Amino acid sequence: MYQPVPVVQLNNTPHFRRNWVGFFLLGLSNMLPLAMVSAGANSIARSYGREGFIAAVYGFSGSLTIVVKMLNAFVLSRLSYNIRFAINSLVLLLGIAGIAFAPNFITAIVAVVVIGGSYAFGESVVLGYLSKFDSRLVNAWSSGCGCAGLLGAAFLITFGCVLEQTTDKATDLRLINWYSFLACCPFVFIYLVAYLVVIVEPPQERTLAPVSGYSDNPAQVTDEDQSIQSTEQDALLGSEPKRFTMADRRRGFKLIWKLGLNLAAATFATYVCRVSSAKAEDNTVYDQNCPELYVSLQLCFMAAQFASLSSVQLIKIRKVQILSAVQLMNAVIWIVNTRYKFMPVYILPAYMVFIGLIMGAIYVNTFYMIHNDDIYPKGHRDLLANLTAMFLTLGVSLSSILMTALYKTVLLDF
Repeated sequence: MYQPVPVVQLNNTPHFRRNWVGFFLLGLSNMLPLAMVSAGANSIARSYGREGFIAAVYGFSGSLTIVVKMLNAFVLSRLSYNIRFAINSLVLLLGIAGIAFAPNFITAIVAVVVIGGSYAFGESVVLGYLSKFDSRLVNAWSSGCGCAGLLGAAFLITFGCVLEQTTDKATDLRLINWYSFLACCPFVFIYLVAYLVVIVEPPQERTLAPVSGYSDNPAQVTDEDQSIQSTEQDALLGSEPKRFTMADRRRGFKLIWKLGLNLAAATFATYVCRVSSAKAEDNTVYDQNCPELYVSLQLCFMAAQFASLSSVQLIKIRKVQILSAVQLMNAVIWIVNTRYKFMPVYILPAYMVFIGLIMGAIYVNTFYMIHNDDIYPKGHRDLLANLTAMFLTLGVSLSSILMTALYKTVLLDF
């Protein structure tokens, strides 16, 4: 007979607030270098005379993510969280230094790949680690990621305005990138402090709650479904992660594939809009450094996404597929605007805010459902979150392929 499994749920206590700050800092520091790449994709490409490869910067930032996430979900889950957080800290520093000191575009792209892989690995680890805590803390992680986007764009805009502009546009952009990315280095230390010092599990405040199985109706839970339930509370409470079988992963994929595909579609549409913003107006509009139009639009997007990522405790949305459909329509509009440029420049910031609100809502509500709905067994929500996160990479990769192809062919002269 199926027996409910006790797991940990933390109350709204000082430890909850402390952990909220810790996961916020993890999201902020893990996301910041990639946010810099996203906000500075235009400047990275143009600083090496590769204006047609803006979408490729996005694409290469996600080129290793699916591999990294699969490694974490299927292989590296055998390592303790201490080891995985330490490894990711070193990789973050390597990627930051690579972008700052890159002598050519190829080297910069390699560094972009490293930064993207590091973010993906860190995201995969934290989304699994979150299963050990109060499910509301997913909002802290999401808010930190959103804040990183704001901070990254702010760094680029600030240095673009502070540094003196010369007649050599490429040199100016490389100098802006140098200062901006080196400003990220202290956040790697914050990343480690957040994990090692700030986040705690207070044993005196642990309470037990039953967990449902794969079905909304416990009577329909089969013996096969029961096998994926956690049978040892210590596996959830200890520092060592739970190990999963291939059968666990197959059943987990069956649970999340619809949410995953919806997340991939939304990510695809969002990145199409963001890349299209690099050619939303005539090229002369993008020659001004203070503020540079592309970075300014990315700041609008990230500010809206930050607000949306932080909204799940106030507004919960279950019909995320409707938001994805709206985002796909937005992508079509932005592509058409690249060709005809019918949108006046004063509309672009507000429109990019709208794009950010939608994507943030889709992301945070998707993972909130995984960490809260009874259909997803609590003992395996770390695995389910990792599997779902892989679909983010699919969306970014497809958008990069499409936009690079368009920018090198039909939209080459626009």
